[in-house]
Amino acid sequence: MGQNRDDLSKVLEKIVKEIYDVKESINELKKEPVESEENSEGSDKIYKDIINSLIKSNLELHAKISELIVVINGLSKDLKELLNIFKEAALFYIEGKPSLKSGNIEKKVEEMENLNKRILEALDNLRSEIEKLKEEKEKKEERTIRRPIPPPPIQGIKRIQ
Repeated sequence: MGQNRDDLSKVLEKIVKEIYDVKESINELKKEPVESEENSEGSDKIYKDIINSLIKSNLELHAKISELIVVINGLSKDLKELLNIFKEAALFYIEGKPSLKSGNIEKKVEEMENLNKRILEALDNLRSEIEKLKEEKEKKEERTIRRPIPPPPIQGIKRIQ
């Protein structure tokens, strides 16, 4: 669990760095006048670099989300085990005798405690990661500059300058 969190933190840091690089590229774009055909090609390259960077970040984010899904599935399995333990404890309490499956009740309660701790830690980690992702998304939306992209020139027709 700790290793997954460290890996996720590293990827998130990398994504944040790429977002700042994109921001710098956009700032450079704002400073450069777009007057000649040469500048237009340069800005096209910057736009392509930005798009490629965003695509790469998006793919990495999807990979980490799929890892989170695997972790959540593990938590679900642990919760089912915990529910079974509670059912057995309820049967023990109602019948006044241990069920054949329950074995040592003290051991089961200790397992429940450990399971609860693991679930609490995992949910706390998940909550903090989701908050980080929301903040990243909000920052990204604030920095996004929406400019209309001109259509490509029609072949056979010369541009008027």
